[in-house]
Amino acid sequence: MNKTDFIRKLRIELDFLTKEEREDVVKYYDEMIQDAVEGGQTEEAFIESLGSIDSIVDTVRKDSGFVKKVRNKLSPEAKEAISVTAKVIGYILFVFAAIFVIGLGCSFAASGTMMAVTAIVDIVADPTQAAMVLMTRAGQIILGAGLIILAISFFILFFKYAKKGMEKLLDKLQELLNKEDSKHV
Repeated sequence: MNKTDFIRKLRIELDFLTKEEREDVVKYYDEMIQDAVEGGQTEEAFIESLGSIDSIVDTVRKDSGFVKKVRNKLSPEAKEAISVTAKVIGYILFVFAAIFVIGLGCSFAASGTMMAVTAIVDIVADPTQAAMVLMTRAGQIILGAGLIILAISFFILFFKYAKKGMEKLLDKLQELLNKEDSKHV
């Protein structure tokens, strides 16, 4: 029996299911046959290996979770699409995070540098300022240096851990997809 005849007969015999359930089961078997043909088997031989349509219908009737399993089964193409999409979104988010961290780090570095330089220039320009003003300027220098160190820390931590973390997240997603697929085989 060829695929067209098999699918037509299967659709007729599954008339006890709702239209959506019937189409999900038919699509499932259609994809199985297509995958087998792409894998080098002949349509007729693979369809024969599935057993009779009556035995398939009996399995669907007896196994109340069969339709749910069929609906949850992701095709390799769907898994690949999800994986690629997740990677693209992950890298886009990584780029936005990198831009944010670079901007924040540059802002801290610029603010700290300006604060420290301004304080140093004020001290050098007028060393006879009151002690309180000199202490304020010294505090500005320390705060400016702290902002510069904070900016450098942002850069180091982000580029050291963010990409690794994103790659681990994407690997976990791939594991989850593979694990979900192995449950339904």
